[in-house]
Amino acid sequence: MAFWKPSTCMNAKKKHIHMNTLKKDLTMQQEQFAFDFYNLCFPEFANNVHSIESALPELYPAQQSDVEKAEKRFETGKGILFTNGTGTGKTFVGLGIAKRFVNQNKKQILIVVPTDKKAKDWIAEGTHLNLSIRQLEGINDIQSGIVVTTYANYYQNERLERHHFDLVLYDECHYLLQNANGNETKALEKHKRVAKLPSSFHKLYDSQIRKACSDYDVEDDCYILNKEQYKKQYEQQLKAYIEQTKVVFLSASPFAYHKSILLGDGCLWEIYEKSDAHANDKFYGYNDPDAYEQFFMEHFGYRMRYNKLTVPDSAVNIGLMERNFFERYSEKGIISGRQIEVEKDYSREFVIVDSEIGQRIDEGKELFSSEEFRENYPTLSQFVHRKFNYNYTSQLLECIKAKAVINRIKQHLELNRKVVIFHNYNHSLPSHPFAFEVKELLTKQDEKDRYTYSLEEEIQRFEHEYSELVNLDLSDLVNPRDTIRKAFPNMQEFNGTVSKKKRSDYVEAFNNPHSNMDILMVQTKAGKEGISLHDKIGNKQRVLITLGLPTAPTDAIQIEGRIYRIGLESNAIYEYITLQTHFERHAFAEKIATRSRTAENLAMGEKARNLEIVFKEGYQNADDSRPHLTQGTGGKEADYAYETISEFEKAKTYYFGTGKKTSRNKSREGNDYFATPEPLGLKMVEWLNLEAGQKALEPSAGHGAIARFFPENTDNHFIEPSYTLSSKLAINVKGDVKVQNFEELSIWNKYDGIAMNPPFGASGKLAMEHIEKAVSHLSYSPESKVIAILPNGAAMQKRLDKYLSDSETRVHIAHEILLPSVVFERAGTQVFTKIIVLENNHSMNASNVIDLTGINDINEFFDEIEHLSIS
Repeated sequence: MAFWKPSTCMNAKKKHIHMNTLKKDLTMQQEQFAFDFYNLCFPEFANNVHSIESALPELYPAQQSDVEKAEKRFETGKGILFTNGTGTGKTFVGLGIAKRFVNQNKKQILIVVPTDKKAKDWIAEGTHLNLSIRQLEGINDIQSGIVVTTYANYYQNERLERHHFDLVLYDECHYLLQNANGNETKALEKHKRVAKLPSSFHKLYDSQIRKACSDYDVEDDCYILNKEQYKKQYEQQLKAYIEQTKVVFLSASPFAYHKSILLGDGCLWEIYEKSDAHANDKFYGYNDPDAYEQFFMEHFGYRMRYNKLTVPDSAVNIGLMERNFFERYSEKGIISGRQIEVEKDYSREFVIVDSEIGQRIDEGKELFSSEEFRENYPTLSQFVHRKFNYNYTSQLLECIKAKAVINRIKQHLELNRKVVIFHNYNHSLPSHPFAFEVKELLTKQDEKDRYTYSLEEEIQRFEHEYSELVNLDLSDLVNPRDTIRKAFPNMQEFNGTVSKKKRSDYVEAFNNPHSNMDILMVQTKAGKEGISLHDKIGNKQRVLITLGLPTAPTDAIQIEGRIYRIGLESNAIYEYITLQTHFERHAFAEKIATRSRTAENLAMGEKARNLEIVFKEGYQNADDSRPHLTQGTGGKEADYAYETISEFEKAKTYYFGTGKKTSRNKSREGNDYFATPEPLGLKMVEWLNLEAGQKALEPSAGHGAIARFFPENTDNHFIEPSYTLSSKLAINVKGDVKVQNFEELSIWNKYDGIAMNPPFGASGKLAMEHIEKAVSHLSYSPESKVIAILPNGAAMQKRLDKYLSDSETRVHIAHEILLPSVVFERAGTQVFTKIIVLENNHSMNASNVIDLTGINDINEFFDEIEHLSIS
């Protein structure tokens, strides 16, 4: 290698020698020398994308771009977080960054992973980049070079913190901190020392000074003098200490809770871990936030009360702030996230399967919501929901679906496909849904309150009066694993009850195109990360069937990523199995509509909201079509559409995605129910002009065509008497849903804004009664208003005029919008309607009338109202 001298740089430049030319047919040692030579001759390219492309030809362009982002970040910062979606090849991004460090002669690299299997994956994939990676064998093992270890070994291995690392890579970095309170874990404590965070330097520095003072008679005085003496050097030494080690965090969903962001403290942002040595010396007064408290106040809307950090007020749009947090740090180059981009397509389908048992259970569940049942069984109706909690309902659903999906699996196999089945529970065998026991329904406090006797009496009476429910034969329902195995004996499983060796063998057999193993059943917790089941050859298309409800979109995307990954050679098929029963909808709504979206928002920013909508809409537009050869397309285009179109365009999509109502399919929704077109619902909420923290109501909310557009930062309340419609409503809205009649709502409930499409009744009689009641619920704020859709006819106008002429009526019509007959055509009627806006009587101006009755086409109507303002 002696002929490579600095004097030859000029010749290299003249000949435009490419890095790939230098690398050709070189040993690893020669390759390192080639990189040293290239960086010496071409310093202008040492840290840019051209150099990265040459150095890492094994990586895809998007992965090379990620490596470039990391290097730009390391010029000014200590760490970077990649939240790339499952299947994007985060491992190769990490390996690419490691290779660049090695090429700069920074060869001390630590990789921390969740499992032994992941460690082996990193070792195997490292060979593609000519990287030699060794796994630490125990808690006393430490080696030079590139090493990989599990989180379990990481926090126990004391020798790691005494070893210098140029780079630390955390795969699935959420393992560092997963508790809601942000309490420090052993792994996070170890991270502070291994990754050389400021707090570990403070301790080292103080101990060095004290050691220097140990020979003095008055050690404390010496400590103070020496600390002052070294203060000028301190900042410089601290900076050098911090910059010794760079950190890469990898996880598709790193932050399950707000306080999980502490895992990035000192690397991604500064909270406690500050590079300014004296930043934490400030004294804070009462209700004066420290740096930690200020960080959460600024980024997530927390507040100080009684000298403590308190959760955000209801007026704070937490979801928006979470998404803004991602976008803000993404712009700074501290967080980087992208979804998988491969040539092949996918389809995401929600498939309805028929189940007579499911329908029978649904009928029984509907009984519990009836007014008659509440009157006859006041105690049982009060506590019956404790039987049907989310876990119980989910397990029951999985048992039912596993039996109902068998024929569909057979149809996929006949089309020469391999099938992956995801389920949530290893031991799903819940008790009979209509067999009630006092102990499972009552708490100790309830027993003290003497509910036991009345509940026992009502259970006995229920068993007698509804014996057909109590005696419903469910002997056919068994654990989903047993159900699938009985139907497909060659099926194998991937879950916590199976040894690691067998799990690895089953994955290998499933991926083998010549094996007779075409079905793998995977338990979500065990298999949503770290296994690849995609078609690498192109001869057997993969189908991923999910029995559980996709209530957490990021988890669903991780699961989908098992068969949709880089290197895919055929289109992927995702099928979410659904019964479309009302009790299933309520279970789905309980989680997807009410659970915190923190994990999604902090990992994906604005894309997270769109993903939630995609899953909600998919669930509500499920169908029962059979498996077919053209499956596996359209998913990329559909998901992209939700990312790019406006809110008004989304509203139009909801409208046209709902089937047209006929006399046959309207029966269960009620003859006097005509759903508002979603674009009009969006505009009605816009015209309400609600402000953060205000109380809002929609009575008779239907399936949520208006309610779904209520802001996240208002106190929202929805009333719907129909059990059928309320299950759909709960999925679409954010707020409190009550299954009751509007007439039952206490007059003491007051609201700043009410939007409504009431039932009309004969000649508008029922509509007028609802208007009068709605006005009685208005707050006394001068800005409070009711916006309502009413029939546009003489009888209705007569009732309205009479009501408004009453001297005690405190509202007047501020605006009227006369609607064309096409508005409710899709809902099954061509009645002429109008919108009225009722405002408090503080201003008696004449009403503003907008006439749209001449429009004959629904699309023309939508175009007309899209930018219509009534202010």
